[in-house]
Amino acid sequence: MKKLALTLLLLLGVSNIGLCSTFFVNQSLINIYLWAKFPIQKRILLNEITLSNPEVDLQEKNQLVTTKINFNINNNQKNIEGSIETQSSIIYENKSRFLILKSPAIQKISLNDGKEPPKNLMLSLNFLVSNILENFPIYKIDEELPLTGSSLNEIKIKNKGVEINYQ
Repeated sequence: MKKLALTLLLLLGVSNIGLCSTFFVNQSLINIYLWAKFPIQKRILLNEITLSNPEVDLQEKNQLVTTKINFNINNNQKNIEGSIETQSSIIYENKSRFLILKSPAIQKISLNDGKEPPKNLMLSLNFLVSNILENFPIYKIDEELPLTGSSLNEIKIKNKGVEINYQ
């Protein structure tokens, strides 16, 4: 058990081990966590929609999370495949210990056939983004890691990871 806890501390990049006031979660750990949460399947009217293969890119310069997700929409008449790219802010929810996406906005929609996305597809994908990705947990800090400090001081993206600081 001690070996597991030490490994987790090293993976998360915890500094001030005695106080555990700063955590660092790198981008690759977030992507591994997300791969376990996908695919996600939703039915909207006559469309069966599958979201898969999420890929997160943490943007230090603008403090945003870029997420690229593949989609497949099947409505029994045709199958549409492509990818959607969104940008979101990120928050840390202290009680649940989750890193969560906030205010996701579509930046780009690409279809595998190279065609321009139809308007009804854009509406369906906007609905999905606002209903699935808003408040979507992208990582959870292990319950066994001790946290000290009464409140979150700062969360920021840096060095292809997320740094969480407590007071």
